[in-house]
Amino acid sequence: MDWSQIWKVLRALAVSPLLGFVGALLLYFLIKSLVKMPEMYKAPTPEQKPNPIVRAVLVLTCTLVSFSHGSNDGQKSIGLIMLTIIGIMPAAFALNPASPVSIEQIRQDAQQALPLVTQYDRYSFKGDAVASINRLSQTEGPAEAPSELRGDVYQVLSGLRSVAANPAASDADRKLASHLASELRPTVEYAPGWVRLLSALCLGIGTMVGYKRSWVKALAQPI
Repeated sequence: MDWSQIWKVLRALAVSPLLGFVGALLLYFLIKSLVKMPEMYKAPTPEQKPNPIVRAVLVLTCTLVSFSHGSNDGQKSIGLIMLTIIGIMPAAFALNPASPVSIEQIRQDAQQALPLVTQYDRYSFKGDAVASINRLSQTEGPAEAPSELRGDVYQVLSGLRSVAANPAASDADRKLASHLASELRPTVEYAPGWVRLLSALCLGIGTMVGYKRSWVKALAQPI
């Protein structure tokens, strides 16, 4: 297991809320000192209509939040959709049908990756990567099922990432590892256009209606 990546994620989860809180607080005081508009700093009563400028600022900021939310979390929803359709129809979606990489190219890349992974891969799953490379190196045609081929390519990519991040490897070997990974990655790391559109629609609709709680109360009412 790559504990360095896990600690990197945990550090980001711990630090990012503090940075966001401090940044928002500083921005609030900066705007309050520059913009002398009391309506911006207090909530309107139910009888009052929001100030047009305040409404415009809210629309703009909410749009930016929605865009940022989609940019960051869209990958997760796309990944979940892809896992679902790959599990249901592995023959059609396990490998990218639009990828120009052929079985022969995968075999050649795997053969070039073998000495790199054998020498420089630092992690406990090195044996899995080497086994996958050996299977791919002996593949003369689409003998493996698409799902099995996908798993082997991912193991090779994992080993190549380890090589590219290993300071003990030479610059030439790290560049070669990155190059081989860039050739193999489109084979398995992809999402059809309709999956991206579906993810965007789900996130957009959720952002628009997620703040409302009336439907939750309606569902909670006894029939």
